[in-house]
Amino acid sequence: MSAKKAYVFFNPHPKNEYRDDCVKRALVKITGKGYDEISDGLREHRKITGVRCYNDGLNPHSYAVNVVGLTHIIIEKSDRISVKDFCECYPVGKYIVNTNGHWAAIVDGILYDTFDCSDFTVYSYYK
Repeated sequence: MSAKKAYVFFNPHPKNEYRDDCVKRALVKITGKGYDEISDGLREHRKITGVRCYNDGLNPHSYAVNVVGLTHIIIEKSDRISVKDFCECYPVGKYIVNTNGHWAAIVDGILYDTFDCSDFTVYSYYK
């Protein structure tokens, strides 16, 4: 029996372009909503948070918590683990992990992103 694959390439961009859109990618994977719907939602949410760009400041956090309904859990510095270890510790469920300037989706212990960030440290996560 082979081991479960820990990383799967995932790029939901409608034109399959590579963009600095990790927030959108993670939210698309976790919510099941379309890329354009998430993009429009994040842009519209800027009116509430007062930022210029959809991924500025607290806009992604506010959107994830107040619009999508996710719970944000901050990990104490002494308890932080790698994305790979997070996948192993949380083999069931949907999560967005927040690393240093990057968001990635985890579904049932598998990392979905445009690159393998398994070695990054998780500072907080959304469930």
